[in-house]
Amino acid sequence: MEAASAEISYQRRSYREKTGQMVFPKGSHQEQYCQDLQALVYALTNGNFPEHRRAGLVRDIVPMMQEILKKYGFNGNIQQLVEEELVKHHGLNLGALDIHGKADTLVIVVSREEVNSVDIEPALEILKQLISSPEMATNYKEKIDISFHGYETDSSELFEIPEVRNYVYKLDTEFPFWLYFLSKYHLGLQALLWCFLPPYLTEEAKAEIFPQKIDELLTKSWLPAMNHIGKFVEMSDKENKIMTERAMRYITQGRFRESNIA
Repeated sequence: MEAASAEISYQRRSYREKTGQMVFPKGSHQEQYCQDLQALVYALTNGNFPEHRRAGLVRDIVPMMQEILKKYGFNGNIQQLVEEELVKHHGLNLGALDIHGKADTLVIVVSREEVNSVDIEPALEILKQLISSPEMATNYKEKIDISFHGYETDSSELFEIPEVRNYVYKLDTEFPFWLYFLSKYHLGLQALLWCFLPPYLTEEAKAEIFPQKIDELLTKSWLPAMNHIGKFVEMSDKENKIMTERAMRYITQGRFRESNIA
């Protein structure tokens, strides 16, 4: 669910950055792709596919699930649901398809209800476990992602939504250790970072303002927080330098791909 939601947000943001348009063209490949992802989110949430789905959706969604969800792990309930739908409507089954990709990332999903009520306790309860011992912190170094569920149909970016920004501010005051724990292969760290940057700026204004704002955030909060955890786990100076370089590469170049060198 969180992977599909993140992919929808990524596709919309990429399209807007390239074209300046908020909405995909009617009938375009991008529109259908995101509609299919929304159907997948619906199925994961409700235990069945939308009644008015397009023909062939369930069959076509199998490779989509393999591609998008293999890095996040896979929900056995949705596998059974897809199998039943394929057999019922297409006479097909998943057979030897491998959709059981074992997750090495723990995804913290924040609901829209939690955001609107600024209820950080569910997420914070999980996050605090990460710093319960040096061993726990080491085990989950760069293995956490965070996702916001319930915004798949919003035309606004997450960082443009005041309620999301307020939620992130409050959570960050209690847990600023993002650079150490959040994966550099996913979009959660970027989503949090952008909440600290002013929305609705021109490209020229972004180029002027963003570097200063990011530098302030890193210098005053996120890097000291990462160093604090580094001392907690007795991280070497060399390891600290590598983590800092990885963080800066993520911030300046975007999330890592599988081919990125650690």
